[in-house]
Amino acid sequence: MTRKAELLHLINIFAAPAEVAADLAETPRWRAPLIFMILCSALTGWFMVPAIVEPMRKIFISSYGEGAAEGAIKSVSMTMLVTRMIIQPCVVIVRWVFFAGLLTAGAFLSVGRQGQVYRKLFAFVAYAEGIFILLNIITVLVIYAKGIDTIASQADLTVIKGADQLLRDNFSGDLLSSILSTLTPFSAWYLVVITLGYHALTGIGRTKGLVIAIAAWIMFAALGELQSKTTLLLLSAFH
Repeated sequence: MTRKAELLHLINIFAAPAEVAADLAETPRWRAPLIFMILCSALTGWFMVPAIVEPMRKIFISSYGEGAAEGAIKSVSMTMLVTRMIIQPCVVIVRWVFFAGLLTAGAFLSVGRQGQVYRKLFAFVAYAEGIFILLNIITVLVIYAKGIDTIASQADLTVIKGADQLLRDNFSGDLLSSILSTLTPFSAWYLVVITLGYHALTGIGRTKGLVIAIAAWIMFAALGELQSKTTLLLLSAFH
């Protein structure tokens, strides 16, 4: 795969995922999506941090006054900027590693051992991240079109709502609600793209591949929620 093809596949993943998978089957490279993800994380993070701290800024100003609030907001903004530009890309890479691993396990159980299947699936998962990068760009554009000053809470930062909105209020906060919150039109699109690439790279049927992809997504979302709850429990134990 040439460097030009690597760059073109950042766009082709949206319209021709099977073509991307075919090239990755021959040369499973993922440097282009990695660099693209890091650059976009830095860019969207730079614009998102002011929006993220806006609700806190309003609370600080009402509680301590504008002068004292600005100093606290600068400190919080710097922390958030480091998180968005450095920590978040690392989290995304970890997600690629685990999600590709779950898909590889599904392929192994379905069709047996295949050569370099993990490398191929990892590269394809990396390219499919472009869907979520597009979501982040759209989120930034919508937030700035409305105006940062209109943000009253963290909920206003979520432009594309998840399927948890279909649940009644008394179900909010549980594991099911958390998993459903990750199911958006973009994550559904992502799973369809993953399924097409999964079929091209492993030979698994599309229906079965979609079931495996959804199961892997649910497992990953559940593990993430359990990790968050465990972290909160540990933190509360020390206070």
